[in-house]
Amino acid sequence: MTLDSIDSLVDDLTTLELIAPQYQEKLRNLVEQRADPHRLCKALIKRDLLTPFQANLLLKGRGEELRRGNYILLERLGEGGMGQVFKARQVEQNRLVALKTLRADRVENPMAMKRFRREMRVATDLSHPNLITLYEAEIDHCFLTMEYLQGRDLARIVQEDGPLPVELACEHIRQAALGLQYAHENGLIHRDIKPHNLFLTLEDEIKILDLGLAKLLEDEEGSHITCLTQEGVVVGTVDYLAPEQARAAKHADGRSDLYSLGCTFYHLLAGRPPFVGDSALDKLLKHQEEHPEPLEKIRPDVPRSVAAIVRRLMTKNPDERCQSGAELVGWLTS
Repeated sequence: MTLDSIDSLVDDLTTLELIAPQYQEKLRNLVEQRADPHRLCKALIKRDLLTPFQANLLLKGRGEELRRGNYILLERLGEGGMGQVFKARQVEQNRLVALKTLRADRVENPMAMKRFRREMRVATDLSHPNLITLYEAEIDHCFLTMEYLQGRDLARIVQEDGPLPVELACEHIRQAALGLQYAHENGLIHRDIKPHNLFLTLEDEIKILDLGLAKLLEDEEGSHITCLTQEGVVVGTVDYLAPEQARAAKHADGRSDLYSLGCTFYHLLAGRPPFVGDSALDKLLKHQEEHPEPLEKIRPDVPRSVAAIVRRLMTKNPDERCQSGAELVGWLTS
């Protein structure tokens, strides 16, 4: 159903509070000058009072989709396996946030719902400069809100700019290691560390994104929250997946995250993931049995000490690997 009445459009704009109170007078003036919804939307977009994303839904008669509780959706930022991410405005606080929703076709999936609820429960307790901050979780409405970040993820940076300078790659990995150390100390394993989930802000700060695949460790008393390992597939991303995690996700621990961080480190320096394969299974087998092409052959400017750190992170046996984020920070700063 399309919107063909300017009165209906103004009603949506007002009822949904899409136009902030301080701009209501400007809205009234624009309404008097425009004879149809399309022209009014164009005028509002031109004055930054409405986004193209909002106008599109409004004109389709789907304005109600723009309101999620105390949040107004501004634009779609992306989509993943669990749902969509939007840039939104929190009405009462008048601040920008990133709002993550659960896909409608997964609401009836008990495993997906458990994973989503667990993500919200875990993430609300975490606060660290190198982890994205969660503001609020609306379990009943299947969305959570977090800080809105400006910048690029490391996968996009490498894709657009090429392999990173060695010192810069080391600094990004150092910050990620600090975030992982904090997460691990608080009983959380990420299980999907990759360049796409490391975000570089405009302030040159690395933020670890997407805790949706996190596993809670057992606490000191031995009690634990049920580990959700898979939905018929391997949990994680095959280009960066630790061998033990591929064999059985329940065996993943903090050292598995560090293996993935090592693969990410390799990607930042080489410009590609450590293993190339024709299929996901091919890559998984290479993680189990092979070693990647030495970084020194791809990048002669990579110091032996840095290449050695990457190899140590990607050791097949977790016991021979870097054992903590703090240990990795020590290696990178020594």
